[in-house]
Amino acid sequence: MKVNQRSLFLSGTVLLLAVFCPACADLLKLEPQDPADMTVQELIVKMNQATDPKGVYRNCKSYVMKQEFSTIRSGTRDNYSLEVKFKAPNRIRITTFRGSRATIADIYNNGQAWKVDCIMGKGTKVTGMGLSLVEIFSQMANPAMDATKIFKKVTIDMSTDTGVKMYRLICDPCKDGIAPYVFYIDGSTFLTVRLETIMYASDGEEYLYISLPTAYEWFGEFRIPTTSTVKLMDATNISKVTEFAINVDIPDSEFLPPVPFTHQAEILQEVRKASAMISAKPAEKSASASKKEKK
Repeated sequence: MKVNQRSLFLSGTVLLLAVFCPACADLLKLEPQDPADMTVQELIVKMNQATDPKGVYRNCKSYVMKQEFSTIRSGTRDNYSLEVKFKAPNRIRITTFRGSRATIADIYNNGQAWKVDCIMGKGTKVTGMGLSLVEIFSQMANPAMDATKIFKKVTIDMSTDTGVKMYRLICDPCKDGIAPYVFYIDGSTFLTVRLETIMYASDGEEYLYISLPTAYEWFGEFRIPTTSTVKLMDATNISKVTEFAINVDIPDSEFLPPVPFTHQAEILQEVRKASAMISAKPAEKSASASKKEKK
């Protein structure tokens, strides 16, 4: 089976975009470990201190990142590149290039998502479970978000079996058909060293997805994983960040699908409606909390 696998590592989190969808957690083999000596929030604070001590990255309004990828399978190598554009509060565009030619783009914009054929100039709206997955992926690439803001349930434990303290965060979106994302964090550096989840192909077969950051580099006052290896089925994917810049001026039009001029107003209206619904959710929670306090 041919795999079009993409992965993006950002500040200890991983964005996955693939032809696979996360499935059940059976292959993860989450054996019991020792209770952690700190809370989830305390670990997140230490992870932030290790990668972004002054909050420069967490507070940026936009970024552009470029990566070179190599997929190795059965002795053959396939090379391509990605360009990732993010703009606060929650817009992201990931474009795949073959040479200098854009081929595919994945866009998320305030609750709406599209997959774009850049060669044909056509976009297909993403709905249902696909939209839920893209929303999680986009949140994981958002500098302002951490695990507790993305996943409904996050638990922590640790292991010292190898003589090195290793923390484990089990992040569960609590949605049918989406497996937990399991992060392993080095107890001395507080850098993410491994991510595991389960994915399955369109035929229903399940696969273990393993992502291994192999190098971190500083970009001014913050650092991110710049080299990584992803193992999935019979393929090994190696990525290298070649450019990374924050607070870049990015036009809003970059986060809209290609549509005829006569339909642009309709697309913008849909995005505004979705954005309004997202903004209303925190307000509803706040109002509910206020009622409980009055009682």
